[in-house]
Amino acid sequence: RPAAKNFFSVLAHSAGTMVPSSQQRLGIATGIALAASGAGLEAVLRDDPRIAAAPALVTAVVLLLRAVPSPAWTPPLGLDVDLEVKASGVAGLGLYARRPIQRGTFLLDYRGEELSEAELTRRYQDTGVADYALTVVGVFGEPAYVDGVDPTKSNAARYMNHAPEETANVRKVKQRFPKRLLRFFAKRDLRAGEELFFDYGSAYWRGREDRIVTHTHTPPGTE
Repeated sequence: RPAAKNFFSVLAHSAGTMVPSSQQRLGIATGIALAASGAGLEAVLRDDPRIAAAPALVTAVVLLLRAVPSPAWTPPLGLDVDLEVKASGVAGLGLYARRPIQRGTFLLDYRGEELSEAELTRRYQDTGVADYALTVVGVFGEPAYVDGVDPTKSNAARYMNHAPEETANVRKVKQRFPKRLLRFFAKRDLRAGEELFFDYGSAYWRGREDRIVTHTHTPPGTE
């Protein structure tokens, strides 16, 4: 089971972490349309219908990869036993491991209210700052947001602070199917008392670059 878990986690992460913009999605669609037109013309010239089917096959494979779920083989970790919230050395409160946690362990999902882009804009039209809103996407790239601003509708994941991907000890995986989720897994073995960090992503910091807090971990055994 652990081997299967790692395979699906890596596959889902590699297939689903990049969220294309509207212009990028338009470019992809245009590219597929041009490829389909070219394949259709080539199929007529060669009298080979298999060539015409190639773009559709490629598209189906891409969508299939984007739809690969990121299964959690174990229940989410809980507060008071596995995790705890306390003052962070980086910013405000942070989420900490209460016990050693093995690499690849499913930690928890990011919970909150799921909002469309229009709903998120209306909610924060006065301040323009959505500190607890993270992006989730569907198989076709349609965006939505999970807003954990309300602690009663969110969970402990809202207390995780940011660290760059190269030093973060938690891996964020965007699951597109069957349910849009943000899932968190231990990127390496975690020590008891260690604060948990993941990379919020460049889109999160757009327009608030002056607020970026850089944190660098000291990996175990290198102190």
